[in-house]
Amino acid sequence: MEILTLSLVSSTLVVATPLILAAMGGLFSHQAGIFNFTLEGLMLFGSFFSVMFTVLTGNLWVGLLLGALSCTALAVIWGWVVVDLGADQIISALGFMLLAQGGTVFLMIAVLSQTGGVFSPLQLDIIRLPWLNAVPVLGSVLNGHTLLTYLSWLTLPLFLFVIYRTPYGLSLRAVGEKPEAAAAAGINVRFVRYSAIAITGVCCSLAGAQLALGLLGMFTDNMTAGRGIIAFAAVIFGRHRPLQVFLVALFFGFAGALTDRLQGFGLPSELLLTLPYVMTVVVLALSGWRTFTRAQSGHVKA
Repeated sequence: MEILTLSLVSSTLVVATPLILAAMGGLFSHQAGIFNFTLEGLMLFGSFFSVMFTVLTGNLWVGLLLGALSCTALAVIWGWVVVDLGADQIISALGFMLLAQGGTVFLMIAVLSQTGGVFSPLQLDIIRLPWLNAVPVLGSVLNGHTLLTYLSWLTLPLFLFVIYRTPYGLSLRAVGEKPEAAAAAGINVRFVRYSAIAITGVCCSLAGAQLALGLLGMFTDNMTAGRGIIAFAAVIFGRHRPLQVFLVALFFGFAGALTDRLQGFGLPSELLLTLPYVMTVVVLALSGWRTFTRAQSGHVKA
């Protein structure tokens, strides 16, 4: 069995989709100067609400929409806690993650009368474009994905344009770098931060929906399994810049797809399942070392 094949590349795109969506959403908060560690909790809420509303309404798109609105509302509430009330961003984010883990289980029992997991009556369709199959090599890789996978690819050019080519993007970066100067220049710092957190909520909701409605067709307890933390690592290592964050998230997706592929070689599954998380720790360690060495070099020069 070969490891590096076109099917591995295709699997990488599938596995990387929720990581890309969550990471690209997370960079908006960081661009606004908000250390947003809630990605894991937001993804979990997004997974649950998308399935819950799909079950209750019988309509997939309504489920996605209501799930995104609910997840965004929760993100804004967390934003109110840190922006207006001045709560510690890390501690409040950890509390939000615990709320997501316990709250989704409670709501699953209270609203859907299910324990352990709930199946969705509908799933995201696989899109197959006949003309794309005619493209050599890339046709088989790029074809046959969900709408959210294709949407994740579009986030890169869209976010590059918004952040670096629009007045809002200029305000966003100004608030993240010097909020006092931005406020003196007439920028509504509070609005910019809330809007950035809301965008994070929408993207994380779609990331969770991809897991629940695009991959598994159900919601299970703690189904994100640390993917939000991996997406957060991509934001940190990519220095909240769209291209770098996108590529790092894609790299983590490759690690996850490679793990699935290596299990077919009879290697210990327990060891392989740790591979994406080990790579996350390595990436964060490298990011920290890079920051430390730059600080040391700057101190020496001074």
